[in-house]
Amino acid sequence: MVCAYKDAFGNYLGDIIDNRAIDALATVRNNLVHRGGIIDEKYLRRKNILPPNAVGDIGSLIQLDGELSTALINPVATLGNDLIIAVDKWLSEH
Repeated sequence: MVCAYKDAFGNYLGDIIDNRAIDALATVRNNLVHRGGIIDEKYLRRKNILPPNAVGDIGSLIQLDGELSTALINPVATLGNDLIIAVDKWLSEH
């Protein structure tokens, strides 16, 4: 799907699609769904893209609270808005 957006809207997207905030949210989501929030090696391999409070010791639970939720969700919500604006601009010009 990412490639489809890039193919369709090209330079209008800037770095919206490649932003690591999306990867961080997906990483935490996948861990919650598939590992019950228990931190493992696979999760920690992605720690460079995660907010500091999303990282812990192997075997511990991700401490998902309002602060972490906000740190994960707000940037992605902003990117969603930016994507709508970029696509709207493309549509207006084509």
